[in-house]
Amino acid sequence: MNDVKEKLQRFNKDILEDINSERKAMLEQAYKELNDYYLKTEKEYVIEANESINNAIREIKRRNQIKRSKIIMEHKMTLLEKRNAIIEKIYFEATKKLINFSKTEDYKEFLIKKLNRIKRVIGDDLEVTLSYRDRELKDFIEEHGKVRVIIANKKRELIGGLICHNEKKGILVDESFAKTLADKKEEILRICNLQVD
Repeated sequence: MNDVKEKLQRFNKDILEDINSERKAMLEQAYKELNDYYLKTEKEYVIEANESINNAIREIKRRNQIKRSKIIMEHKMTLLEKRNAIIEKIYFEATKKLINFSKTEDYKEFLIKKLNRIKRVIGDDLEVTLSYRDRELKDFIEEHGKVRVIIANKKRELIGGLICHNEKKGILVDESFAKTLADKKEEILRICNLQVD
């Protein structure tokens, strides 16, 4: 009986050891699976968090770029408006001075000298266009310049000066004050350092 009891105890002990061993293996497996799941989940969360952070950074950069572009554009527009106001003022003052000059006796001599220089370059057979403001000088220019003179339409603002056209040679020389002012625009911008990039 002792022998059976001993065998039962040993059997019981072996079974308990097997069960403990199995339980220990199952626990280790469960811990391993839990740890793997934790590491996998943590990795997914880290990737997701990084993507969120990168998306947020991209969005912040995009918004900042839009803001920056808007600010730059606003500053350029302000600079352009100021530049245009300065140019308008320069043109207004220059136009006023040219109109005042066109009312002097020196202006007649100026026109004849300019006409003679142009005739030396493109020939004598010219048709000369004068500003509507200079219409009273038509006879004077025809007589002293020996050319045909027409008066520009009232709406065509030449300010002063003259436009010479040699139809036979197909050459037109615009020495009107309006053209001279327009040609000087780039020089004025350069001198005043008013370029807008």
